[in-house]
Amino acid sequence: MQVVDYAHTAHAFDETVMFGGNAFEMDNLKVEFRDKFHNVSRIMDCVECAKCRMWGKLQIEGLATAIKILFTNTYTSDEIEPETCPAEQTGSSSAFSKNLKLRRNEVVSLFQTLEHFSYSINQLEGLRNMYIPDPKTREQSKPPPDFAKPAFAIDGTKGTL
Repeated sequence: MQVVDYAHTAHAFDETVMFGGNAFEMDNLKVEFRDKFHNVSRIMDCVECAKCRMWGKLQIEGLATAIKILFTNTYTSDEIEPETCPAEQTGSSSAFSKNLKLRRNEVVSLFQTLEHFSYSINQLEGLRNMYIPDPKTREQSKPPPDFAKPAFAIDGTKGTL
């Protein structure tokens, strides 16, 4: 429940600041942003290694899906009253679910990209502990036993969580 509570209070990315200005400029920037992601995806087609190409395209699609969610969210709980919220009128649990349509592969790529970023953050913490250990616990700064095992292996088999 802590993650949900934090998600409601955290405002790490404010797309209104990034895409501020008039509506025409905002729409043009969003289209340009989307086109850049499509261009990176097309560049990934040139990668020779099939596994590298697949994982690269999967992560690009995961990032693009996250951006899509940010751009589609036009309502926040701070901006609208519950009685005027379109989601409240339709019985939906999410204020932007009416506008947001995700395909199955977008959901999969989003969660896979989240898992890769989570794993990278975990690795970073392990490296920090190895190279900048607390002097009091220098001997105890070894990584946990499953430190180097990702949740899902590249060959698709399930690892440890």
